[in-house]
Amino acid sequence: MPHIDDFWDDIVDEGLVDPDQAGRARARFIQVGGGLDTAVLENARLDPEARQTLLEIAARALGRKLAAPVALAEPDREAARHIPRTIIDRYGVMPARDDKGRLILITPPLAPHVFNEFKARLGRSFDARLALEIDIRLAIARHLDVPLPSRFDALRSGRRPQRGALSGVPARRPSPRPPDVSAFNPTPAPAASPPAPSTPSGQQSRSWLSEASTRLRKARGREALFELLAEAGSGALSGRFYLLATGPDRIRCVAGTGLAKGAGPSIALHRDSRLDHALRIGSSRLEDWSHDPDLTALYTALGRSRPARIMIEPIRDGLEVVGVFVGDHGRAGIDRGVVGTLRRWLSRVSVRLADLRDSRAPAPQPPAEEPKEMTLEDKAMAFEKQVRQRQIRYGINSNVTRLQNHDLATAQNKV
Repeated sequence: MPHIDDFWDDIVDEGLVDPDQAGRARARFIQVGGGLDTAVLENARLDPEARQTLLEIAARALGRKLAAPVALAEPDREAARHIPRTIIDRYGVMPARDDKGRLILITPPLAPHVFNEFKARLGRSFDARLALEIDIRLAIARHLDVPLPSRFDALRSGRRPQRGALSGVPARRPSPRPPDVSAFNPTPAPAASPPAPSTPSGQQSRSWLSEASTRLRKARGREALFELLAEAGSGALSGRFYLLATGPDRIRCVAGTGLAKGAGPSIALHRDSRLDHALRIGSSRLEDWSHDPDLTALYTALGRSRPARIMIEPIRDGLEVVGVFVGDHGRAGIDRGVVGTLRRWLSRVSVRLADLRDSRAPAPQPPAEEPKEMTLEDKAMAFEKQVRQRQIRYGINSNVTRLQNHDLATAQNKV
C-alpha cells in the first residue's frame, strides 16, 4: 500500500534535503503534480548518487519496482504507436518490452490516484517500472520526437520552475521542433538563480545518521544508548549532553561531550524552566539562548560558554519522559536540517528504550494457589454473580461453544 508521507520523511532522514526544502517540494508537488522526484529536484540540487537514493525511496514508498538502467536507451517504438500521444505527453511514460514479450511502461513516481487514472485511460494491462521523470522526459524527446515540456527544460538548464498545471501540460505552448538533448549532462549546469545546495552540515549528519542507526539497532543496554546520545549529531553539534531524570525535580548529566562516564553534574530544576517543561510535559525547543536558571546552572557546571542557540529534546521510555537531550553548536548556531534529522533519530532512541525494557526477564510470579473444591453454596453464588453480570431476566444461562464459520446452526450450548 503506497505511503506518500513516508517518502517526505525518508528523504529528510537520509539527508537528501532539509525539512524546509522538503516542505517546499511537497507544496510544489501538490500544486503542479507530476513525479515526486521532480518536485524535489526543483528545490535541491542532488548528485547522481543522491538521485539514485531519491528514486529508491520513491519506489519503496509507492511499492513499485525500478526500471533497468538500459530501459530508457531502448524504447519499444512499435508499442509506442499504440499508445495515444496525449497519454505519453501528459503522464510522461515510455514503453519498453522485456525478453518474454510483456509490455513494460516506464513511469515517473506519480501519486497513486494519478497512476490509477493513467491505467484507466490506457485500458490495457502492463508492468510498471520507475525511473526519474526528467530522465524519462529526455528519453521521450530523444526517441519518440515528443517536445520537452517547459518544466523539464527549466530543470535541465537549472532555471527556476515556472507555474503550471500537471507536469505533462506545459505552462507555455511548446516549440514545434523538439530541442536538441543529445548533449545532456546528468549534472545540471550552473545558473544565475539555482536552488540552494545542500549544506555541508547536512551531509555530515547524513553520514553520522547511517552509522548511528546501525549502532542503535545493536545496542543491548541503556548505557550503550547513553553513549550514543553523547555522540548524537556529531559534526553538526559541538555540545551534546544527556540529562537523566533522577527525581520529579532533579536531573543528572550522565553522558556528554568531554565528560567521563557518569561524571556529569546534578541540577535541581526550577518550576517552569525550559528543562522542567521538557521533563514534565515533554516540550521540545530550538531557540536562541536566553536567560534560564537551569540552563545557566548546567553550562556553568560543565564549564562551557553560553552558545548562540540551544536544542532541547525529551527522551521517553514508552509514554514517560525519562531524560532530556541538550545540544548546541557554540557560537555558530544550529542548522535546521540537522535538527529535523536528529529529532527523528531521537524518537527511535525512545522506541529502543521501550524495547529494551520489554525484553528484560519477567519478574518472578508468586506460586499458583492450589485449586479449592467448590461447595454447592460456592457454585450457587458463582451462578448468581454470572446472572447479575449478564443481566439475565428470563431464559437459560449458557455459553455458546464450537461455533463453526459464524454459523449459529452449528453452535452448542454449555449450561
